[in-house]
Amino acid sequence: MQAKDVAFGRGRLQVTKIARNAVRIRYTEGTATSTLPDWVYVKTDEVISADINVKVNRKQGTVVVRDRAGKAVFTATAHQLSPSLVAGESTQKASLTFLSPTDECLFGLGQFQDGYANVRGLTRRLTQVNTQISIPMVISSKGYGVLWNNYGLTDFNPCELSVRMEKTLMPGKKEVVNVTSTEGGKQEERTSNTFSATLEIAEEGDYALMLDVGQQMARRHNLVIDNQTVIDMQNLWLPPTASAIVHLTAGAHTLKAQLTNNDRPVVLFRKVSDTTTFQSPVADAVDYTVFVGTPDEIIAGYREVTGAVPPIPTWALGYIHCRERFHSSDEILRTARRFRDEHLPADVFVQDWQYWGRYGWNAMRFDERFYPNPKELTDSLHAMGYRLMLSVWSKIDKNSDVGREMSEQGYYIPGTDWIDFFRPEAAAAYWQHFRQRLVPLGIDAWWQDATEPENDDLVGRRVGGGQWAGERVRNVYPLMVCKTVYEGLRQEQGSTPFILTRCGFPGIQRYGAALWSGDVGNDWETFRRQIVAGLGLQAAGIPWWTYDAGGFFRPQDQYTNQAYIERMLRWIETSVFLPLMRVHGYMSDTEPWRYGEQAQNIIADCLRERYLLKPYIDSCALAVSQHGSTLMRPLVFDFADDPEALQQKYEYMFGPALLVSPVTEPGVTEWRTYLPRHQGGWYDFRTGQHYDGGQYVTTPVTLARIPVFRRAGYNVATSPAQQQWVGTWATAPEYTGKGDMPRTTTLADCTLREIVRVSQGGDCLRMQLSNIFSKEPVEIKAVYIADALDSCDIVSSTARYLSFDGQRSVTIPGGQALFSDPLPYPLKPLQRLSITIEYGSTPVNATSHRGSRTTSYIMQGACAPAQAFVTSERLDHWYNIAAIDILSDTPNAIAILGNSITDGRGTTTNAQNRWTDALATALQGKAGILNLGIGGNCVIRGGLSQPGRERYDRDILGQRGLTTVVIFEGVNDIGGSRDDDKDIAQRLIATYQELAAKARRSGLKVYGATITPFGNSFYWSEAHEAARQAVNAWIRNNAGTFDAVIDFDALVRDPEQPTRLLPAYSDDWLHLNPAGYEAMGRYAAQHFQ
Repeated sequence: MQAKDVAFGRGRLQVTKIARNAVRIRYTEGTATSTLPDWVYVKTDEVISADINVKVNRKQGTVVVRDRAGKAVFTATAHQLSPSLVAGESTQKASLTFLSPTDECLFGLGQFQDGYANVRGLTRRLTQVNTQISIPMVISSKGYGVLWNNYGLTDFNPCELSVRMEKTLMPGKKEVVNVTSTEGGKQEERTSNTFSATLEIAEEGDYALMLDVGQQMARRHNLVIDNQTVIDMQNLWLPPTASAIVHLTAGAHTLKAQLTNNDRPVVLFRKVSDTTTFQSPVADAVDYTVFVGTPDEIIAGYREVTGAVPPIPTWALGYIHCRERFHSSDEILRTARRFRDEHLPADVFVQDWQYWGRYGWNAMRFDERFYPNPKELTDSLHAMGYRLMLSVWSKIDKNSDVGREMSEQGYYIPGTDWIDFFRPEAAAAYWQHFRQRLVPLGIDAWWQDATEPENDDLVGRRVGGGQWAGERVRNVYPLMVCKTVYEGLRQEQGSTPFILTRCGFPGIQRYGAALWSGDVGNDWETFRRQIVAGLGLQAAGIPWWTYDAGGFFRPQDQYTNQAYIERMLRWIETSVFLPLMRVHGYMSDTEPWRYGEQAQNIIADCLRERYLLKPYIDSCALAVSQHGSTLMRPLVFDFADDPEALQQKYEYMFGPALLVSPVTEPGVTEWRTYLPRHQGGWYDFRTGQHYDGGQYVTTPVTLARIPVFRRAGYNVATSPAQQQWVGTWATAPEYTGKGDMPRTTTLADCTLREIVRVSQGGDCLRMQLSNIFSKEPVEIKAVYIADALDSCDIVSSTARYLSFDGQRSVTIPGGQALFSDPLPYPLKPLQRLSITIEYGSTPVNATSHRGSRTTSYIMQGACAPAQAFVTSERLDHWYNIAAIDILSDTPNAIAILGNSITDGRGTTTNAQNRWTDALATALQGKAGILNLGIGGNCVIRGGLSQPGRERYDRDILGQRGLTTVVIFEGVNDIGGSRDDDKDIAQRLIATYQELAAKARRSGLKVYGATITPFGNSFYWSEAHEAARQAVNAWIRNNAGTFDAVIDFDALVRDPEQPTRLLPAYSDDWLHLNPAGYEAMGRYAAQHFQ
């Protein structure tokens, strides 16, 4: 089916049905075509069938869109193009006008600070500035939505009339205020003035007014008409325009405004009519898309044609702790440890700007004076179960290393410090620096700040390497920045990136971007307006949003100011029910414990409630990515036929089940909420009290809670506590040489069955598979687990397949490891678990662990769970499996760094009698025991596999749910050293100190284990024995390094000949035998019980 292209007015009209419920309409005049790419739409081709009908009346100049029932829901009455100029170039001014009856409500346009939810009749200027996000998309209570396709400034309901306001003679008082800027924090002197004008109104009625202060940014919005305040908003960052609708009588009206002295205010006005207009001064066509259906169907259609929302990481839906700012790695880690010690759940810690220090603005480098090892910082946070988000800008100091290179190539927008992302080679260069300098640090999430770009800085510039005037693409810069970063990360890492950014444009949702409301104040009116602003963004199709809970700008006495603390708590209590929960504040330490015990307890309850709701939030998030749903829902989404519901600005649905009623006034003990009409009514979410719908109810409130109601017939899945991944089994991956591969196969097109014994049980698990020591990918067709019986037999009824991003098969690139999806599975403590892997193609050399002490079984071809496993070869190795984690309420894992004594040399194959197995048995599932021993391993250098010092971050600190590290190495370092190596003991001690310090920085306990004797073995010499004694003496007497000492030496040495092992405990004078390992495990357990 071809798009309809017909003569229309002075030009041509193209009508293209691009989705089941969406039609794109373009009106052009002349033969000129646009040189701009289609950055917004991902779907432009005509669809064969659609639930939408379009009637073009060329005589009347109208376009009517009907829904699937044949009802006319949208009527365009005017498509206009007129000649214009931009930067000396010919262009056109485009406008679309459509009917908007008085009983209609319109929602959307993005995030605005004017406090209007229903924008029907309102005038707005759509530009991108701090605290304002312009998305030219509206949805109607009448069953349609409109997306205006223009990259530049757009006026919604433009005003035909204006009046300029003049200064009075006397300027007001001067004041000095602290502000943030792209140069960092600074002080700014301001002078206020009073402006006045007379407004002549010809006809009584409702009028849309827009105050334009005449600058790129405003410091205050204020407008008083006939002594009645119409607009009043003050903040360090405000858009240049503010809007309102007022009723005015015919005649003269006095206007006054208290603004900054250098403002040039103009008041634009128009009488509200029964039409709505989009108008853009720089355009090539009148270009828009109409969607029909319910609000959910409209938003789903919008995302179908502009890009689906990728799955959001579940940890991003927990608590994100942010402040302006952390000043060092140690400060972040101290805060993270305090959160854990205070039992405050959290998922993400955020490093805001200026970590680059002496290297220049956004140099993509940490200042080592304060961040000596950023990779170690992220590893330490990961070891505690946290993620790190990093602030990165698209503005770069031209004197930095990155900036000089970008400047030499001409990759800046001329006259600015902003990178020209409209130029592909500039975007590629930005990404390469990002990839090389930041991605290897293991950072989990990216905060792309100030992507408007700040201060509307494209106006009067040339972009795209000089190809376009900045006015042509004035609003689309945030889309280009996020596109660059998202696509780069996606290609580099494979997983879905998570980006937080301050601005957006249609289509940004497809780039894994969440938005927030910018640098706002903290007063009650600002708080109220953030709720309205967020709902406007949701109605414009952007699902992931939050605000700076507590406000970005805060009073200097915030920690003791009880009035502020009350406001802050209401911000935070509401943020529990936002798509993202995040606290932030300028020059603030935003941690809960800084605001007093009562506030800390309330905030702790808020965090616990967020995690209580996590299963519900996760299910709603899945609907966002899979079905185009919306989590934070203006009431029009669910109650479009309830006129009273459509008037509620501050209430909203959180998912399909919960109605949230934020408390937005001080000092209240009860709160009035409108409960929309709904069969079955509503239930108080916390008390269970039932209420009928279609009425206002007044309910008691405390300082600790806001009202939340559950819709009858809808369930809310909850979790009793925040759960996290905790290790129950792990092994250290190694490079596999030819001699350690199977004799008869490379594992390609074979099935491998491996047996492990876990330490603690759980109801949900995930498995890590590793290919880190292989250069080629490994193709895995399927993996299933089952309860293990003797030999290679399994209880087939317990078999469950693992999945990877929802698929049974997965290919793991060389040098990488990955986790399976969570799998519900009743795992018992100390259970033997069978893991069956069906391989496709495999590397010549696999990643394995050579000292499994457990038999693995190979079968040619595939083997389903119910089939008999026909073994073609057996060997005592584990291939590709690296770890098993369970979901647990409490971190309790113990990771042991060790050599062959920990790896179990001297144990009985398949008997599970290493000393770590005996430890797990003694603890009876009360802790995860993670054996990361490797036979022949050294801690400093040499030996077999990577030395302990090199693999420590990955094998030890990288374990999940870790609380304790045991360091039990050294015998191979000493035994393999020369007798004249007088410094081996000191080097070992220094390495122990380094490893212990790393663990402590991650908030972990560190236990040191003494080196066991090796007299009578090939390692023994007087020099080696002296080194062993020196190291052991240091371990026993160094409480500053270790939290406890496990004195294995004292336990297993022969009292009659202390340089050797007890004969009953060893068969080779170097390793223990099963009796010795049993004694070691029971003895070690005493240190953990």
